[in-house]
Amino acid sequence: MLNLSDVSILLKTFFRNDKLFNSISAIRKNTPEIHMIIVDDGEQSKGKDEIYADLIREGHTVIVLPFDSGFGRKSNAATGINALVRPLLLISSDDFNHNPPSFKSGVEKMLEVLNKNPELSIVSGRLANRGQYEFHLLERQPGEIYEQPIQHFLTQYHDGYIPCDVTVNYSLIRKEVFEKVRFDDEEIIGEGGHGAFFYDVKKVGLKVGWVPGVEISEQTGRDSYRYRQFRARACGPSRKCFEKRNIRRWVLGSGQVDYEAK
Repeated sequence: MLNLSDVSILLKTFFRNDKLFNSISAIRKNTPEIHMIIVDDGEQSKGKDEIYADLIREGHTVIVLPFDSGFGRKSNAATGINALVRPLLLISSDDFNHNPPSFKSGVEKMLEVLNKNPELSIVSGRLANRGQYEFHLLERQPGEIYEQPIQHFLTQYHDGYIPCDVTVNYSLIRKEVFEKVRFDDEEIIGEGGHGAFFYDVKKVGLKVGWVPGVEISEQTGRDSYRYRQFRARACGPSRKCFEKRNIRRWVLGSGQVDYEAK
């Protein structure tokens, strides 16, 4: 039976040291059984180096990449054979709030669903205040992808989960998934990598489930101006991940066109 000692948690970080340190402290306190994988492509400092050295001594994994390596390279570094030392990887974020008791109980609930349903490869929770995006189906038409929101009150549960195709970036994933699906190294931020990953997951036939009642919130506090400058690139029109997959149009569940090839 899978348990917390089978879980690594991934925290990709860039320019949010205060929130990262809060997350590290909360995970140490509330779920010490969980192994941390931290991938950092931001600026280094003596204080951060000392914290990283402590984590490594404790048996955690710290990967420092060249500045602004981006989402894809950080994700692939964290899911490589040398980093994945446990059967499960919890994809989280440096700015999520890992303090409330609901964090631990939520991970335990996702573990319970995976134990009951060996056919599932990925289970996900939801990010508070993000509407219905946490569980969508992907409908493929020639050159086009449509996200279809699932009305959970009309959907039957399957042993504690609702089948879906794409979820938010808070997922518990079996290690074997990364033998079949990788991220795109060229994606820096907001360039289609998240959707492309779940598109590939569906294409190779892996099953995804959303687990009702599992929720995580974001830490309060405004991000630095410099971080927000870099983050603003997510609004750019480039979607190399979609172009590689011959996707010329991606439509969100709200009906908004997120990408359309020019």
